[in-house]
Amino acid sequence: MLVVGCSIQPKVELVNSQTALERQLMGSSADLDREALLLAPSRGENPPPDHSALAYRKAVAGRAFRLDEINDWRQHHYLSERKDGLLGLGRARFPVTTPRLAARFQRLWRQENHDRTAIFDHIIATNPKFSATSRQELGLRFHQMIRRQP
Repeated sequence: MLVVGCSIQPKVELVNSQTALERQLMGSSADLDREALLLAPSRGENPPPDHSALAYRKAVAGRAFRLDEINDWRQHHYLSERKDGLLGLGRARFPVTTPRLAARFQRLWRQENHDRTAIFDHIIATNPKFSATSRQELGLRFHQMIRRQP
């Protein structure tokens, strides 16, 4: 039996109560690599469930799950980044080969925008630097951050 060891050296970004995405949107953190690994400690007793925090964590996880497909559709110009931080239809028409594929495209596009909105709402609710009127500014920052990615 041959045992081969390997090691990886991930980029480590330590975060306190704000995630790296929140800090990037606020302009206080450098961009993370696409494959960055985020680790956060759990402190103290388990508090009662915070539904807005749960929605935020689900939104971040949902975006990670859809990342490859959404990026592929953006690169093929089926979807485009709008200046409000949400996705819109791109200049190319999505090739609908089956009704099931068309439904998947619509569902993932809708879910991505829903999750982005949940992330913006969470940042506004938990950060005193932002208010409800900051929604447009957050969307624009997110748009600019996404456009800088390869």
